[in-house]
Amino acid sequence: MFRYESGDDLHIGISDSRSVVHSFWLSGISAESTNWGGSMVICRFDNDCNEFDRSLSSFISCSSDRFLGQLYEDTRWNCFDFVIEFMRFTNYRNFTKIAFVSEFMQKALNNAIRYSILVRKVMEGGVFLL
Repeated sequence: MFRYESGDDLHIGISDSRSVVHSFWLSGISAESTNWGGSMVICRFDNDCNEFDRSLSSFISCSSDRFLGQLYEDTRWNCFDFVIEFMRFTNYRNFTKIAFVSEFMQKALNNAIRYSILVRKVMEGGVFLL
């Protein structure tokens, strides 16, 4: 924890109302309720929880053949595409990866990096003056 640095690989997913995170990875679409302890929320949907869960379930059912593990490519078809395609599916917005990172992730990641550095300095020296 608190080891994130600029340039590190990140993983992104979509959390349902039960805090199960659905994501796309080398094994295809996965659903995990653990292993996301150090994660950040970068976008909240204001939908009714049941409606959101139905939309997510419908998206996964309709799109599962597009998100098979063997189709995963680090730079071309990955977890970002899974999230962006879900946003398109729900008519939320039609993002490019660059626009998505710029609008939702850049500020959150910069804050996480600053926080991570601050925590490491405090843990190393006990005190840190700003």
